Parts: sequence; structure tokens; C-alpha cells
Amino acid sequence: MIRQPLFHRARHGLIPKSVAKVLASLYLRILPIAQSLKPALESRSHELNGRLSVGMLSFSCQDIVPIAFASIFKQHPRVRLQAMQGPYHMLANALVQGEIDCFLGLLRSGPIHPDLIEIPLLKASYALIARVDHPIHEKVKSLKDLTDERWIVARHGTPIREYFEKLFHSIDDKPPIQALEMLTFASSEELVIHSDAIALLFYDEWNIQTLNPNLKKLAINLPEDGCIIGITLHREHQSMITDCFIRELKLTIENKMMSTSKP
Repeated sequence: MIRQPLFHRARHGLIPKSVAKVLASLYLRILPIAQSLKPALESRSHELNGRLSVGMLSFSCQDIVPIAFASIFKQHPRVRLQAMQGPYHMLANALVQGEIDCFLGLLRSGPIHPDLIEIPLLKASYALIARVDHPIHEKVKSLKDLTDERWIVARHGTPIREYFEKLFHSIDDKPPIQALEMLTFASSEELVIHSDAIALLFYDEWNIQTLNPNLKKLAINLPEDGCIIGITLHREHQSMITDCFIRELKLTIENKMMSTSKP
């Protein structure tokens, strides 16, 4: 609001002040621009505008997120794309508070907040990984042969760590206390390559088939544990941009699986 009079009141009517004349000239300049906005926006009705902020849990097949982002950026250049990594509780709280729009990772038995929902996207499997020339590959027959090895696992409170502890309890043994806790998938693989440690990680079918040649999966069959990668959303705060991101994730996964099935 201008909060100053625009006109002098005179006997024969209102006389505009200089500020009123300035406003009138601005109106004449802005009017054509304003009139052109509606057809311009209608011509871009297929384009999305706004922000997409995605959280990513560690060890969550994050390779599919950049591919989905690239496709969205190409189709909808006006969408601002953001990605952040963090632990489950931090990302869940950020989602509830509206700081992010969704997060991707290994699904729990159910979301920790009633306003959150989970959509499964991709089945994965746990695997024991060592460097390709590790002598353990020649002698390992069962999990009991690994009780004295050094381990790389995810932090406490994660599904991977819970599965790790369950494995050792299944052979009536205590989980190794000297386990190295790593925060990212890439750092875990890199540490395996440069050490004698064994890592418990999880891979989808495509990633295990394209495993780093410096790594090798141990020939031990692990029990299935419902390892599902999915996306967590707020029940009431979804958008067309979020829907677009989910479609792109599913398309990325479909393309990965098709490349896996090719001879």
C-alpha cells in the first residue's frame, strides 16, 4: 500500500498528484505484460514448476536417483531439484515437517509416523562381499567360517545391522564387536577393496551383476528377509512433481531390469 493521497480534492473534482501519474504510467507499461502471462502459462501447461527435495538413506541403491533427476530436468527445466542424505529418523522428521518431499531407501516394517506411507519399488538381496583376491573365497563353507573375520556393516538401528546380528544369533554366536560402521555404500565397497574385511551389503539384481570387478560375492546362501527398496511419502502432502519423480524411478528400474535380462 502507498499510504499517501493520490489526488488533490478541488471544487471541480480530483486533481491527480505526481505519484498518481507515475502509477498510471506504470500501469500502461505493465498491462501488456500481464495480458501476455495467461497465454504464456497455458502454453506451458505440460511443464511442472516448483521444488522436489528428495532424501536418500545410506545403502539405498542411490544410483537410480540421478537418472530420474536427469530425466525430470530435461522434461521440466523449471523444477528445482535437491537431494540430501541422512539417517532414517532425520529424514522421516524432515518429511513430516515439509522440509523434504520424500525419501528413498530400504523399507522398514512400517513408517514411524502415521502420516507417512511407503511405496515398494525394487526387491533386493543381502550379500556378503569381500575383495576378489581374499583367501576367504577358497575356504568359506558356511557362516560359521566367518566368525573370526573383520566386518563392515551399517550403523546400529538400521535394517542391515539388525539382519547382521540376526545372522550370528542364528548360529548361536554373538555378532562381532569389532565391526566397522560405515555411512555410505560407496565407502563400504572401497574399504572392502583395500582391506581384509567382509561387508554385509544389499544389492538389486542389476547391481550384483555389475559388481565392481575388484569385489566378489561370497558363495554363501543367506536367508531371505524381505529386503525391499521403496519411497516414503507424506500421506497428505503429495504433488504432481512427486508423482513425476515416482514414475521416473519406476521407469529407471524397469530399464535396469531389462538390461539385466538381455543376453
